[in-house]
Amino acid sequence: MRTRLSFRRHQSHPQKKLIFKDPPAVQAEDDVVGEDTGPLFLLRKFPNNSPDSSNFNELSPDSSELYASTALSVKKLIVSELSSSREDVEVETMVELSNRAFETMDWLGADYADLYDAVRTLLSNCAQLSSAKSELQSHQNDESNAISYRDVLQHRCTEAFEALAGSLAEYREAEKQLGVLNTSVSKHREVLRKLEKELAQKRKEVAVLEGKWKHCLESHLAIKNEKKEIAEQVMEKRKIVQMTERRCDEVRAGVKRCKETLSSLC
Repeated sequence: MRTRLSFRRHQSHPQKKLIFKDPPAVQAEDDVVGEDTGPLFLLRKFPNNSPDSSNFNELSPDSSELYASTALSVKKLIVSELSSSREDVEVETMVELSNRAFETMDWLGADYADLYDAVRTLLSNCAQLSSAKSELQSHQNDESNAISYRDVLQHRCTEAFEALAGSLAEYREAEKQLGVLNTSVSKHREVLRKLEKELAQKRKEVAVLEGKWKHCLESHLAIKNEKKEIAEQVMEKRKIVQMTERRCDEVRAGVKRCKETLSSLC
């Protein structure tokens, strides 16, 4: 149970003005809540000991009321600031504002135990919200990255499927053409087998005819040579005949002249 600080009025004491020092600009390590972690680690501790009551006992009623009014204004201000803060305000900033308000209320000797508990609960929830939002943002980023990668994979899958379909169509068309060629080759192979058989038979016939042709050629050349020889002999004999004919003509002419000479004797 935290000690509640309150303003006290004492009419029995004479009025005396107290002079308070300015609150420290930087809080000491003992003034922060040690059991918390994160931004709440910097939150000022709630004071366990009451301030020197003699100082407040010596305040006049007007001063005491002024201090109470000032503390209430600070309370309203911090409540307004924290209540209207946006979600994007950093918890460290809210802790800094709260610490300044608590320091001021400590200096004023105000009772702010309920406010402290409410602010600490709010800051704790804000810290949890900030952590949850960071975690959510991280998961959303992971989800967004996963969705983006999924979309990329979907696009690649579509392209791969289209490539697969195109490749399958080309493969089936090539396989069909291969079947046609195999059938054509089989037919042509049968035709070729028959042609090779006919070719072998024809080669035999050609070999026989070649032998016959060579024999005819030899006979032809032999006859041609013999004809040439006979032609030469005929020419020689013709020359002899011509010479003999000329000699016969000469002799015949001599016989005729002799007969004419003989006839002239009668």
